Amino acid sequence: NFQHFSGIFTGFQAGLNFNAQTRERFSFGGNLNYGTERKDFFEPRQGTTSGIYFLQPERKNINIWISTNSQKLFAVDFDAFYSSFSNNPKSGYGFGLAPRYRFSNQFSLRYQLNFNKTNNDQGFVDQNANAIIFGMRDFKNYTNTIGGNYSFSTNSSLSLSLRHYWGSATYSGFYNLNNYGGLDENTTYIGENVNFNNWNLDLNYIWQFAPGSQLIAFYRNSISNADSNSNLTFFENLENLFNQSQRHTFSIRFVYFIDYEKIKKLI
Repeated sequence: NFQHFSGIFTGFQAGLNFNAQTRERFSFGGNLNYGTERKDFFEPRQGTTSGIYFLQPERKNINIWISTNSQKLFAVDFDAFYSSFSNNPKSGYGFGLAPRYRFSNQFSLRYQLNFNKTNNDQGFVDQNANAIIFGMRDFKNYTNTIGGNYSFSTNSSLSLSLRHYWGSATYSGFYNLNNYGGLDENTTYIGENVNFNNWNLDLNYIWQFAPGSQLIAFYRNSISNADSNSNLTFFENLENLFNQSQRHTFSIRFVYFIDYEKIKKLI
């Protein structure tokens, strides 16, 4: 890879992919990926023309996935990954699970869970007059999603979407970015852990009462919260989230399609 305007060589990446499907429509696959040490001009947040970069470590990564027959009443998707880094304590892993069930031609439900964890990640935190501050952190995020759809008819349907995202970072040390893309220990900087939550529950009704014309009724319940309580367990964090104030939104949208040619003929 090369930086697009300067031509500076930033690093080399390669991958090998495999995908297959059985006669029963069971799909599976995976990939192996390798990346050399590379110059990252984005992570220092100084603009790509500044010439300031962070040396990302050599990376090895494996991903696998499976998907059962989507024509069946019950189906499930699953994927997982693991990443390791040479001469660096950083490592990462995660998985995704998405079962779904079709109760009838009118009603279906889907649940999806995604989890990612990175240990000893190094990334930008702050900047002062003397230094660009990086932090060593353990980072994790969960995303839980429930989606459902019920069709009353070909022209009328009700959908539900519930999504909770939780991301947190716990810092173990802080560093100054040096002129060679490396990190020098900073013992004076004081930073806080990061804990962020976002919750949305959406209920949406659509009625197509004429070609190109719709009546849409929408309701949303939402909560957002940001603090430094990154050491909470999942359920402690959820309890803390629901102690925050909630926001309710309701809207009705009316869309009517006017055929100009028909009106022209009537006139």
